[in-house]
Amino acid sequence: MCEIMDPQQIVTAFQQGDREAFQQLHKMLFAELFRFCNNLLGDEQEAEDIASDTMFKLYQKRKDFSSLATVRGFLYVTARNSCMSHFRKLKRTRALKMKLLPTLPAEQTTDDILDGLYFETLRAMLKNYLKQLPEKQQQVLDLLYIKDHSLQEVADKMATKVPTIKQLRHRGLQRLRELLQSQSFIEGLTVITYIISSLS
Repeated sequence: MCEIMDPQQIVTAFQQGDREAFQQLHKMLFAELFRFCNNLLGDEQEAEDIASDTMFKLYQKRKDFSSLATVRGFLYVTARNSCMSHFRKLKRTRALKMKLLPTLPAEQTTDDILDGLYFETLRAMLKNYLKQLPEKQQQVLDLLYIKDHSLQEVADKMATKVPTIKQLRHRGLQRLRELLQSQSFIEGLTVITYIISSLS
């Protein structure tokens, strides 16, 4: 097969088992998938292993994908689940136990810890993007999505009214969306997922 430039053509050829098309998808997507895993794990070797295994799973299920969006969605979900499984298999290293476990309420489970670690990673990713916003927009989004304040609490802290905070939030999210569009799909999707979860 000659090199195909159109993403939909690549996916169609990949769906039919074309190995060159798979190689092109690998070239397009592996680096951002690796970065996503490494952001969660902080372990380059493990991140590379999980990213490679996820790409292999993608190839095994190639007939299920009809668009680049479905391919990327599968990669994100599968890699995220594999990273969480990796955390569980570790059963907490001694250093992590010493750092985290003494501060946990008795009813908090290992799954609570793992989900907490995952969302702390997302918070850190969001913070990096917020630094690129105008000061007031940055402050509003930080208070809402990093510090978990309500609209009224943010308005009180900034000595203004709730409608003003909503306006700043809207502008900030709009700018944040523009910033995310210039980043890797998976990293952008991860931050958006975190924001959505914060709204619920």
